[in-house]
Amino acid sequence: MAVALAVSVSLNAASLTDVVELKPPTSAASVREFHGHSDPWAVLGARIGDHAVKRLGLEKKMGAFVLVEYDSKLPMTGIADGLQLATGATYGRQSIVLVQSTRLRVRVVSTETKKGLVFRLTESARNKFYQWKSEGYGYEKQASLVVNMTDGDLFMTEDYEDR
Repeated sequence: MAVALAVSVSLNAASLTDVVELKPPTSAASVREFHGHSDPWAVLGARIGDHAVKRLGLEKKMGAFVLVEYDSKLPMTGIADGLQLATGATYGRQSIVLVQSTRLRVRVVSTETKKGLVFRLTESARNKFYQWKSEGYGYEKQASLVVNMTDGDLFMTEDYEDR
């Protein structure tokens, strides 16, 4: 399942088009490039997004609406960048929304079928994020730890249907 993203750059009235292939799973390197640095929350967002794309059968990576409820106690807004990269949802198309909350919950819904998934951090993963922060682990180390965790260690999912 590959998706082509066309990027146009204007150079002295000439147009250059470059096509980039993105294939799930989204790599940690592409997350770092998109987000600007290694960030465990951005990696988590990409992992959630990849899982949703696969489970929901989002062929074009353009058919997702994403709602992110995030806990302001942890610096987790980077999750939105990983979700954008993996799902194709963007702020410009108003297909991703962030809402401050007391918990982390991500809802990814197919705009075609209205079926979706709700993702929540496992208690174990939440504790690890707090532990890593309190122990002073840098973002690079935290991101590498997230990369090496299983989906089941990171998040729980439940089915959702938008009516």
